[in-house]
Amino acid sequence: MKSGRYAAFLALALLGGCGDAGSSNATSGNQSSGGATGGGGQTFKLGDAVNFGVFEITLETVEQKQQVGGAMDVTKAADGGTLVAITYTLKNTGKKPLGMFDRPSLQLIDPDGQRYSSDVGATSSLRIEKDFTAKMLSDLNPAITTTDGVVFEVSKNQFDRKTWKVILEGHETTPIGLR
Repeated sequence: MKSGRYAAFLALALLGGCGDAGSSNATSGNQSSGGATGGGGQTFKLGDAVNFGVFEITLETVEQKQQVGGAMDVTKAADGGTLVAITYTLKNTGKKPLGMFDRPSLQLIDPDGQRYSSDVGATSSLRIEKDFTAKMLSDLNPAITTTDGVVFEVSKNQFDRKTWKVILEGHETTPIGLR
């Protein structure tokens, strides 16, 4: 295991409790049909820039994979499982830096409302593989946009992009569709 993975693992463990910054009313300039409906009646989907006041998040890609990571740092899905890798951009739209505990924490949610937490090891492998620009331990200054990713391991037979969504912890009334 690379020493960089240890640092990424530590940062991910610290970020596990993050995610309640921003307003509960999300807005988007890219509102469209076919995505998820937020608490304000708006519909959000993959590719929409969803603004929560102090930050804006855009889900860029959603991929099902059997493994993530590079040659020396691979995480494989368990039997019957699939790794759902989500890449996204995060922009500080506020007037103050966003600290590491002010950033959103993503969760996957199925049609029955069951929440799924990210897989820390697989997320670390994806972050090393993709070399995202996210600032794990540094503040995110105003008007700066970073790229990041998260991985969830779920049942291959149950996962369906058409019906599953992403929610941000603290903003559960504003789900974002995966297509």
